[in-house]
Amino acid sequence: MSGWMIAELHLLGTAVLAGILFRACYDLWLIGRELWHPGELIAGIGDVLYWLGGCMFTFRMLYYANDGIIRGFVLVGMFVGMLLYHCLVSGIVVRIICGLCRKIAHIWNKYIVETFIKIIRRKKKFLSKNVEKREEMG
Repeated sequence: MSGWMIAELHLLGTAVLAGILFRACYDLWLIGRELWHPGELIAGIGDVLYWLGGCMFTFRMLYYANDGIIRGFVLVGMFVGMLLYHCLVSGIVVRIICGLCRKIAHIWNKYIVETFIKIIRRKKKFLSKNVEKREEMG
């Protein structure tokens, strides 16, 4: 195989990996939306910012990897990478990470926050009893 062909295959492989990374980053945004529930306006603005960032990433990659020449196979490679990630692992990753975040939040609220609130209530009771005793004495 010629050096030119190897370089083109390397570029295609890089494009597929970039597509996978691009879609994985979108999953992070989806996870944030799932956990935070922003309104439609914020979600729309976030989507636009994501795609603008994705376009800048794509053209930067093309500029450095291929001297700025837009090659159809590079765009197809990115699309294939995004499609592969979406079909094979995206749903699983989003479900697992959202589930873990919800469990961590539940544990945090149940054990850490509730324990902290109980301690504060006990201190408050203790302090109010001491204040009452001092008022009775004084």
